[in-house]
Amino acid sequence: MNTKRNYILILGLAAVLCMPLFFACANRALGRSDELHGVAFGTQEEAGNAGGGSGDSTSGDASDSTSGGGIIGMILGSDTAKGLMDGSTQSGWDSLISERIPARATLLKSRNQGIFSVFNQSPNAGVLLCPDGQLMEREYVYKYEKIYPPAAESEVRAQCDKLAAIRDRLRARGKELYLFITPTKPRYYEDSIPESLRKMQAFPDRPGNYEVLKEVLGDYDFEVFDSIAYIDALIRDGSDEVLQFPLYQQTGTHWTWPLGLKVALGFADFLRERSAWSVPMGAEVIGKADAPVFPDADLYDILNIYTPAWGNYFNADIVVDEVAAPDSGTAIKTAEELGGVADGAAVTPDDAENAGRAVAHTGRADMLVRGGSFLGQTISPLINHGFFGHCMYLENTKVYSEDWPNGGTFTSYDELEPALSAQLKETDILILEINEAHVPTMSFGFIDWLYEHPEALD
Repeated sequence: MNTKRNYILILGLAAVLCMPLFFACANRALGRSDELHGVAFGTQEEAGNAGGGSGDSTSGDASDSTSGGGIIGMILGSDTAKGLMDGSTQSGWDSLISERIPARATLLKSRNQGIFSVFNQSPNAGVLLCPDGQLMEREYVYKYEKIYPPAAESEVRAQCDKLAAIRDRLRARGKELYLFITPTKPRYYEDSIPESLRKMQAFPDRPGNYEVLKEVLGDYDFEVFDSIAYIDALIRDGSDEVLQFPLYQQTGTHWTWPLGLKVALGFADFLRERSAWSVPMGAEVIGKADAPVFPDADLYDILNIYTPAWGNYFNADIVVDEVAAPDSGTAIKTAEELGGVADGAAVTPDDAENAGRAVAHTGRADMLVRGGSFLGQTISPLINHGFFGHCMYLENTKVYSEDWPNGGTFTSYDELEPALSAQLKETDILILEINEAHVPTMSFGFIDWLYEHPEALD
């Protein structure tokens, strides 16, 4: 079956690649202009000059036959013939195919649909189509099944050592650091993964990314909200309403809105128990959706096929209890600055729980978060519903803050300066998301940047 598919794809690709040549030859034979089809031929005089001739018809013909590639040069012109030999013509074909071939988008979508329907396979190499219709990112599957090497304990420990230094610097200034662990889809849909892939484990005896991370974090006293453990507890209990809905959609790589907001509110509860800042209370409302709600069908969209997205879709929202957490705004102060008194609560610098921290604030904390796309259904809704004060939100290469109210992009943290350092100085809570697939590169280099720029935290 795979051989047949390969032959079909090769023949189809060959036909597409030959179309420019076919059109060029046909139009030359009919005496039409070749410019309309993206293959330009110089005049005979230009060809002669290119070959070093004087530009008359005799020298031009001779130049075409020798330096222009003989018969190929006669048919295509010397410039194009030379381009075939040095590869520049082939490189230009991709642009020609993209811009000039009629109905290219339709042809590509039809090709993808054929692979999906006839061969029951994903037309995108990065997306795995499981036998039960689940779509998964192949990278996440390979990492979860340990086909790719898991994180090395030494590397994770090195990052945690840097985190400890960052945490201590923040704590000395009355600021708080929280780690937010998020899962990937294969963890909860491992039975959907083809057995052939599950047998490909190259590192079966090594603990996975998540296990390595948890083992190392056990040696540190970070504040960690582990959404994997949180979800596992929900599943064991079995009574929560959110379990009536899919954890992940078949067509997406992220958790569903019902689960994402459940985790978000769980994280808010976690902050309320541990933070010195006021955190609102909220409840989740869930409803049925007629169509996928972004990012429910992000993997399906990559397939680019005609088959409609499959599955039942749901939306969710947060209802905030404003009475339980009034927004009265209180400036942050350290325990030392407060002189042992904070909003009526007596503390001393020797208090192991509160020393060096802000305590008993009734206002919203200013917050900076760094992480990946799983923030979109967790921390982002909390920001939108007023759980925090002034925020800077860094998701993958996107940034949202007062300086980028409509969103922006960045490729390095230095591009965000001086706004990033300004936000860090005002930030009361720093949240770093760690997805289990990206433990070796946790926080996308932000930990390293903070460690190398301690002045940004002062």
